Amino acid sequence: MKQLLLSIITKLSIRSKFLVIFSGITLPIIFLIYVFIGTRNESIEFGQEEIWGNEYLQPLNAILNNAILLKIDAQRSVMGAGGKESEASKSKIADAITKVKEVDALYAEAIPTTEEISVMETEFANSVKSGASSYEQINEAYGKFIGATRTAMSKVGDQSNLILDPDLDSYYLMDAALLKLPETQDLLGKTASLAEAVAVRGSITPSERVDLTVLVGLLESNLVATRDGIKVAFNNNPAGNLTGALGDELTAFEEKVTKYANLVKEGVLGDSLATEQSALASSYSVANEVSVALWNQTSTELHGLLLTRIESIGKIRNITLIVIFLLLSASGIFSLYTVRYIVGKVLSVEKALADYSKDGVKDVALQSDSSDEFGHMANSFNVLVSIINNKIEELDHERNMNALKVQNAVQNAEAEKNYLATVVQDLTDAHQKFASGMLAIELQPRKADDIAKVYYSFNDALASIKDALRKINDSFYSTQIVIQEVTGTADIVAEGARQQMEQTTSIASAIEEMAITVTENSQNASAAVHVAKAAGDSAKKGGEIIKNA
Repeated sequence: MKQLLLSIITKLSIRSKFLVIFSGITLPIIFLIYVFIGTRNESIEFGQEEIWGNEYLQPLNAILNNAILLKIDAQRSVMGAGGKESEASKSKIADAITKVKEVDALYAEAIPTTEEISVMETEFANSVKSGASSYEQINEAYGKFIGATRTAMSKVGDQSNLILDPDLDSYYLMDAALLKLPETQDLLGKTASLAEAVAVRGSITPSERVDLTVLVGLLESNLVATRDGIKVAFNNNPAGNLTGALGDELTAFEEKVTKYANLVKEGVLGDSLATEQSALASSYSVANEVSVALWNQTSTELHGLLLTRIESIGKIRNITLIVIFLLLSASGIFSLYTVRYIVGKVLSVEKALADYSKDGVKDVALQSDSSDEFGHMANSFNVLVSIINNKIEELDHERNMNALKVQNAVQNAEAEKNYLATVVQDLTDAHQKFASGMLAIELQPRKADDIAKVYYSFNDALASIKDALRKINDSFYSTQIVIQEVTGTADIVAEGARQQMEQTTSIASAIEEMAITVTENSQNASAAVHVAKAAGDSAKKGGEIIKNA
């Protein structure tokens, strides 16, 4: 794997290498930006679906509240205790159903609750057409309608992400609007129906007491849960505006619902039925109104929180994208100029090396205008080129000197050859003159060297011969005088002859030795000529080798 990567890398130009590096850095960043944008958009879509769900809940809660009022009004009518608001409630329910169907037409694809809304509408029609004439029949007929409405609200909560809200403030407002307050309205309605029926009849059965006690207990516990949940939303609201927006409605809700629950406990569940139906109805109406008012305000604030969250997410997304774009732009521009700078420096080094490798180009230098690694490399390159040029100059000088030395050696060898040839010629001429009987010969050395000794030896030998001949001549001259004077005896003459013979022998020996000396000098001269010629040939070969180097 390593070898494969190296083989690929080595085939890429430096621009391609930087492109690969830039792509390796940029692509993950682009992917992370894509993921970031995706998560932000998902969060925005998540919140948008919650807003759509809240738009569903507004008409659905109106349907629920009016369905409860319609049921209670029908029961009062049966008991002869009022029941004159039925038509108004039906009209409000019909309007609310139309409104929720319009909302469903817009968001059915995201929040599929069309079937539940259709069932709710059918149950509404059935409850109106049922013709129920008793308390139990009305409970059963309208109970299905109310149950279908609560089911539609639950389905909206599940499909619109309201039930999964991620923020504490909006989550507890959602909990109040989707679960707690509708449950409070339902419990208030059930409590009002049973309590007013008992008050009208003037007696309570044990089962009714148990049912009413359970309803009041559930109402009170639901009241506490609603209050505590909304206060959690207050405490976890970053903007800090929920307390002012919901504080009064929550206080009124807690006060009026508690007052109604206490009225039922004291006036209906007490030792005697001391509370009339009209008082119960009036207290219920107030408690229901504050409950509806709290729900409406809670829904409004929930809508505002969701919009604020979406705007905040969108703003953070946009600011983040702008910052990322600016950073990437700055990084891209910096990277572009950095890459161009590095590539330019590398190409300048490559060009300098290519120029320096050409014959005759030695004045190559890199511009050192930075304090980074390229500046250090340029300085090192320039120093290296200077050192190499100096070495080349030294080698050229040494080569020239060697060539000059060889030339001088060749010239010296040639001169030495000519000199030795002259010496040989001088010796040859001298021997020829000597051989012809000329004794007035004196060789003059051309240089004060060893060959001059040969000249001097020849002159000395010739002088010895001349001196011997002179002595012979003097002897002959003396002999002639003796003969002429004819003085001496034959012995003396014989002795003289013997001495003359010895001198003649001595002269002959001297002449023989001189001949040997001349012969040796001639041989030495010939050997010197050969040595000089060999030295010249060697010097010529050395010069050619140095020139070739």
